[in-house]
Amino acid sequence: MKIGKNIKAIRVSQKIEQKELANRLHISNKTVSSWECDRTEPNIGMFEKIAEALNVTKMELLEGRKKAPDTIVIDAVGPRKKIKNAIFVEDAHPLSSDERELLQMYRTGQYKELINKVMEKMP
Repeated sequence: MKIGKNIKAIRVSQKIEQKELANRLHISNKTVSSWECDRTEPNIGMFEKIAEALNVTKMELLEGRKKAPDTIVIDAVGPRKKIKNAIFVEDAHPLSSDERELLQMYRTGQYKELINKVMEKMP
């Protein structure tokens, strides 16, 4: 089982440093490096912890690929389309009217106005 290459690929795709993964697993970064170079392999007890630390399934870790998420979050602009297993951002985390106004300024490139508005809100 050449799991080291899969650990590295997933870790790099998530922009996680070896040291960060090692910290999450309470091990040394030399151990992570040893796995990724296929010098050693994690024991079976560590396998599940690695998958959890990388937020992937054990099968994804074994096969080296990430399956499509069961649920996706969409920041919808304009009319909503029917998308299977989708959660729209405004349903998940409703924005206040001030937040919507600031977001609209950002999206339309009104940066000076955006900065001025934010500065008004600062104590």
